[in-house]
Amino acid sequence: MPIQSPKQIEEVHLAVGNALVALLPEEWTEGVLDVERIQSEPGNVEHSLIIRNPSSQPGVVVPSDELLFAVRRLDLLFSQRNHPFKALHFSVRQSAEGEWDFTVSHTYDDAGSV
Repeated sequence: MPIQSPKQIEEVHLAVGNALVALLPEEWTEGVLDVERIQSEPGNVEHSLIIRNPSSQPGVVVPSDELLFAVRRLDLLFSQRNHPFKALHFSVRQSAEGEWDFTVSHTYDDAGSV
């Protein structure tokens, strides 16, 4: 199985970010996606996704199929590297110019975070 390149991971991070931004209510200028990876039994992995506004602006955001697919792709890339994440924290913020930036961190079972 080929090792995934950082570029492949960056592309999927971008897909997650774009899918998240597309879901946010128009009045939100920031958003957070928290993902928990749940392995109930060997070979059976589920993801719990929570989308929220860190400034407590009202609104309910339901994950789209596009976002779910991108998160699953990211999980597969890390799993193929034998380093699956335990949790994912993805933050997006809109600049004064209207551009969106994102940051992402992964938490691993070995208590590491990147």
